[in-house]
Amino acid sequence: MAIAHALVEEKPSLTGPEVRFIRKLLELTQTQLAALLGVEDQSVRRWEKLARVPKQADHGLRLVFRDLTHNTRKPLSDLVRQIDAAGAREPRAVRYRFRPRAKERWQPQDRHAVV
Repeated sequence: MAIAHALVEEKPSLTGPEVRFIRKLLELTQTQLAALLGVEDQSVRRWEKLARVPKQADHGLRLVFRDLTHNTRKPLSDLVRQIDAAGAREPRAVRYRFRPRAKERWQPQDRHAVV
């Protein structure tokens, strides 16, 4: 239980195996968790295989965990702020344009974007 609390309260983003760990700790099936979150059970199956869970699923799982365990260490607003700050550090998609006469033919359209 202590590990799950640390994941939910401190970690900025959850991985698929962590989602599975939390779900099993709560003694929920994939179908039951999907029903609590209002999604298809296929979504939960897919999340458990990902390296990084989608942001909305991450928020939802944290809220379900907090609700079912009735144990919170951080105010919800702090938790959401922490998750949002982690999402802001994610790299953005970069679009390239082809310039046949340039030294480097493929150049990012936005020079400040992360490659």
